[in-house]
Amino acid sequence: TAEFTNDAAFSAPTSLLAVYPHRGDVQEFNEGKINNFRVAGGQTAVAGSFDPTMAGAVGLPVSEGSTELKFTSVHALIGFTLVGETVPTTVTLVNDKGTMIAGLYEYDVVNNKVINTGAAPSINLTGSFESGKTYYFVVIPHETATTLSLQIDGITAKTSKEITIEPNKIYNFGE
Repeated sequence: TAEFTNDAAFSAPTSLLAVYPHRGDVQEFNEGKINNFRVAGGQTAVAGSFDPTMAGAVGLPVSEGSTELKFTSVHALIGFTLVGETVPTTVTLVNDKGTMIAGLYEYDVVNNKVINTGAAPSINLTGSFESGKTYYFVVIPHETATTLSLQIDGITAKTSKEITIEPNKIYNFGE
């Protein structure tokens, strides 16, 4: 948890922006946009969760003159559960249409959307996996409907229908 103390009221929606976690690669906030926000193409597996270094949230004043900030995740999560006795060391998520789901991008905090991506269409999740545990990829949201593939030890599973990946949403890929 974090607590910010401030005596001044802020103008909504963008007179103050808090970004969590702090990252040196968030280089500029200008006209309601964050430049150089990042989701890594290589993430660390955490059972029951996601790579904590990939959490991306912005906090904005809740209303004009407010001293309270509301934090919202700017990324989406894609979850899956491992089953069986064979445990991989790497699981790869691929956007079948080539739409970017990892890398550097610009984020419009006022309109809650990604713009100007120059990123990659896949993410590798590596680490110590356990059967029966759920894991999550942190992905860049986008407005284009797509299908996703999950690659584990040479086996590929695909989503059964197209989805639009929205910020602050969790999607379950299944088992």
